[in-house]
Amino acid sequence: MKPQYVPLDKLTPKNKRYKIKVKVKEKSPAKYPENKKAYQKLVFEDDQGNRIRGTLFDDKIENFEGILEHEKEYVIADGPIRNTNPMYRHKEGEYYLSFGGSTAIQPLNPNDGPILPNYTPIAEVPPTSSEDDRFDTFYILGVVIYLEDTRRKKTNNGYEFDVRDVVVVDDSIQKLGDGLVISLCGELATKECAKLTAWCESFIIVSFRHLQPAQHTGFSLASSMSTTIDTNPTGPEVDALKAWIPENEDRISDHMGHQLTLREGGSSNVIMTIKDLNNKKSTTTTAYERHWLQVTIPNAKKEDVNAHIGCNGCGKHCPNVETFKFYCDVCKAQCIAEKRVSVSFTAADDTGSIRLTAYGKQCETLLGLKDTELIQKKITDWPEFEDIASQLKEKPFKLEVGPTGAIKRIGYLKWVVKSVVRE
Repeated sequence: MKPQYVPLDKLTPKNKRYKIKVKVKEKSPAKYPENKKAYQKLVFEDDQGNRIRGTLFDDKIENFEGILEHEKEYVIADGPIRNTNPMYRHKEGEYYLSFGGSTAIQPLNPNDGPILPNYTPIAEVPPTSSEDDRFDTFYILGVVIYLEDTRRKKTNNGYEFDVRDVVVVDDSIQKLGDGLVISLCGELATKECAKLTAWCESFIIVSFRHLQPAQHTGFSLASSMSTTIDTNPTGPEVDALKAWIPENEDRISDHMGHQLTLREGGSSNVIMTIKDLNNKKSTTTTAYERHWLQVTIPNAKKEDVNAHIGCNGCGKHCPNVETFKFYCDVCKAQCIAEKRVSVSFTAADDTGSIRLTAYGKQCETLLGLKDTELIQKKITDWPEFEDIASQLKEKPFKLEVGPTGAIKRIGYLKWVVKSVVRE
């Protein structure tokens, strides 16, 4: 008789005796926070695509090290189902699986060997992603052609974390500028990337496992809770890439120089005309290009300023104060209300004009007001706007522009403001 497995979306804390058949889809490195329990997070998926999180604490991390392996299938029985902390339910689901003394775990295929990486050639990484792709997993093998400095980002909840971009190429890449951007967070951006700091001195081959799609200057890949980095990979694909490098050292060096020029060589003293910017084509423009313009705004309009409190997901207007959590009927999830400001305008120089939009901090710098002030001004007559418009018309200033993410997703070239310098 065929075993009766409970679908994961039917599990609740009321289930005491049950069996589930699942694959380990995510497995994070163990975390050892100071003065707190050590923990390790997992994500399980059943045959219907339902998911549930699992958590190992303290000594169970070591005990289960060789029992629950990433990407392998198991039958799990009678593990206690716990309620997720309400603060995290919108991200992690209502319940999670814990591992008490009565839990039974049996590998579905006990004689299977280790899971070997199935690398995706960089040129075959799809240029678009959607909500349905968020659980896709990629294995990437490549040569590092750029490693940015670590930077700090802050979530809408105020949590700060380290982030860093790595750019890699392989033998499938033909065009300069088509290197794959991989965004890494947390210890991957600091401790693990420390192994890549000699990328300018020698060609470093690196293997990334368990990357996921992310929208980042168009399409790129980002670290997941399961991502690992191996700077000493082995296997036939590695041997082939090692053999390719000596014959293509000049081309790899060109890739490196191209990235350095795009990311670090954008001097504001080198001014491009709007005519030349408008003549650029999507087929020869890369996602990380940056150009400086010196412009005026002949006809700034108050109605082109957008300033409101909106959902951090979809941007929908909402009356909630910033950082207040609410259920968004557009996103169908718990979201956070945040201040959102932008301004669209036609910039001009002696050679032509171009329609641009400045968001967030760039909008604040351009208009000389903080986001809170802009939101208040938009609900009043705002007579002072005429003075701002007059200054933008009379006094030239510098704009740094770059392509929107559409250049990578669909090959469409549209420019957006990246920074503003007003003297």
